[in-house]
Amino acid sequence: GLAWVWAVGDDPIHYGGDVWEWDQRFDEWVGSMLTYLDTWQPPVLREHDREGVTLGCVRRGRVLTRDEATALGIPQTHARALYLGIEWNAIGAALDEAGAVQYVSIGADFNWTDEDGTRHPAVLKELSVVSVPHLKRGQAERGELRHITLAEEVRMNAPDESEMKDGEAPATEGAKMMDDEMLAQIAAMIDER
Repeated sequence: GLAWVWAVGDDPIHYGGDVWEWDQRFDEWVGSMLTYLDTWQPPVLREHDREGVTLGCVRRGRVLTRDEATALGIPQTHARALYLGIEWNAIGAALDEAGAVQYVSIGADFNWTDEDGTRHPAVLKELSVVSVPHLKRGQAERGELRHITLAEEVRMNAPDESEMKDGEAPATEGAKMMDDEMLAQIAAMIDER
């Protein structure tokens, strides 16, 4: 039941005048993030707004090689990439079902010391649904990952052809189409909080 999103690939990232060497430190940083997920599951936010409404939380993470991703039908640019499994709350699920979730952005801290005094090379503090991500190259859109279920052993829940109409994306069981009025209600709920 988790919704999977692409989080980061193993290329250097240029951000705010700094270069983050994800290509050289991918194993260390991603390993630290995945270990910290056993301690705390960070919230899913909108546009990195830590004071705003949460949309769910990150429950799991999984690294895929390009070959593993290709076998699952994921157009992965990087040799390795981190994917995160989200458990949506009602607001997040409604936005996702409406197709309003396409891109995400990680909020990470590096060389972070927790409340017990343990230093972590990298931790995931939050994941944000964003309109325009900083990391554009290689980011698989959420729509490209809807059919993916990542567990200890990778498996794919592929829709059968009877669920598809000509030229349309596969329907998911129990999915509801959302009209403009429903989207306006969701936006009003977010603004209200």
